[in-house]
Amino acid sequence: MKVLNLFTRLHGVETTDSQSGYRAYSRRAIEKIRITNPDMGASSEILIQAKNHNLKIVEIPITVRYDIENTSSKNPWRHGFGVLGWLIRVTSEERPLLFFEKDFENIISDEELYV
Repeated sequence: MKVLNLFTRLHGVETTDSQSGYRAYSRRAIEKIRITNPDMGASSEILIQAKNHNLKIVEIPITVRYDIENTSSKNPWRHGFGVLGWLIRVTSEERPLLFFEKDFENIISDEELYV
């Protein structure tokens, strides 16, 4: 979950757990947010869109247990990698410099730039 939180935070969303929690939405949020992820990544998508639309996000602390057997219809590894793949794609589209800025200089040497 920490990796999913990290990628959600790259979009400026401060949260302790992007995949769980009790959420309530204003009428404005319901009108603005358009969920495109048909899977469990919708939790992060809602938070990212809320941030992009300058909607207020308030976190109420809850207790979550991820160590209880048979509480989900999905395999936790498949779920986690599915959400991570979606978050990487969205992050690379919305914030490409996070992916390419630092590595670009390491990939192309000065000699290659002038050939």
